Amino acid sequence: MWHGLPSGRCGDIVRLLLLTAQRRQEIAGLQRSEIILDAEPRIVLAAERTKSDRAHVVPLSPQAVAILEPYLANGDAVFEAVAFSRHKAALDAKLGIAPYVLHDLRRSCASWIAELGFGTPWTVEAILNHRKPGIMGTYNLATHSREMRDSLVKWADWVTAL
Repeated sequence: MWHGLPSGRCGDIVRLLLLTAQRRQEIAGLQRSEIILDAEPRIVLAAERTKSDRAHVVPLSPQAVAILEPYLANGDAVFEAVAFSRHKAALDAKLGIAPYVLHDLRRSCASWIAELGFGTPWTVEAILNHRKPGIMGTYNLATHSREMRDSLVKWADWVTAL
């Protein structure tokens, strides 16, 4: 999929979905003000922008930063509106892979990060912005930010080396 993606906005959104394991609307709706490019590049999503209604910080790999940089001069909306159904149909025809939905990329990313040993289950859950279950959600308030960054950088290196 990575190599078959077209250049341009839709392809770049799908690339970011693959590299960050975030939800389609969270990436497609990115605002310039949500992207911090300093020593530790990241996306900072307000609670209102996430399905979990919790603020979420997504570390960015160098590959993700490289995808985002050309769009940062567009004003606050990083990507203009995207008609995913039209673009996805064209993408599917070009790639010729089994039927899938874009959310499958999130599941694949989470599964492969764990399978390849790039992150613990807690790290994967933090990347996905899932709540910790049971007593862990009460007592373990760690954000796992360093582990998230390490996992996503290893993941991006692995994907782009394919």
